[in-house]
Amino acid sequence: MERDWPANKEGRDAHLLAVLQLVSTKSGVEFDATADVWTYRDGVNNVYLDFNQLPNSSREFRESAKSVLSWYAENRSPNHLRNMFDRLQHFLRASTRCRIPYDHMVACETGAGGSGTNLSW
Repeated sequence: MERDWPANKEGRDAHLLAVLQLVSTKSGVEFDATADVWTYRDGVNNVYLDFNQLPNSSREFRESAKSVLSWYAENRSPNHLRNMFDRLQHFLRASTRCRIPYDHMVACETGAGGSGTNLSW
């Protein structure tokens, strides 16, 4: 489904909440995707995602993550949804420990910066 986003921030926030509210999984379980904690039982799987546990994330980022993960809740298995949430959590933890300057990322991605660009992890 393609979504048209309003131009101003207040409009985007209101639109995001309206789009998210009630999500239905592949097996028909419904839950409120705007909640900070998603908890439901889908078949034999218990789903528990606490968006407040995403480290160093803004409210806007968490709302965006809910929007993306709601698609996984609707179209993929509960285990896959949980895995995507766990990977996002891991990425946020790792990115706060290892800061790479933006210009270095662009240089590595585009091949700019000549042969002298040497980033070690």
